[in-house]
Amino acid sequence: MEDIVVYNYKPRGKSPPGRAPLPEFVRTQFETTLQLQKEAGEDALGAIRDIDARVNCLEMKVMSRKEMT
Repeated sequence: MEDIVVYNYKPRGKSPPGRAPLPEFVRTQFETTLQLQKEAGEDALGAIRDIDARVNCLEMKVMSRKEMT
């Protein structure tokens, strides 16, 4: 199910054509969401680096075994 919402905000002052200013609560929510996305991205990148390091360590152990040389 998808909800589509269209807001018809009227410009308060002079603004570029087709660009009505966003209400402050919308701008605040966008900024909050962007910050949360950045934090989640940093956490995910940290997890990826951790997994990569563990895989590399495991590969080194396997490749250094006597039967692999």
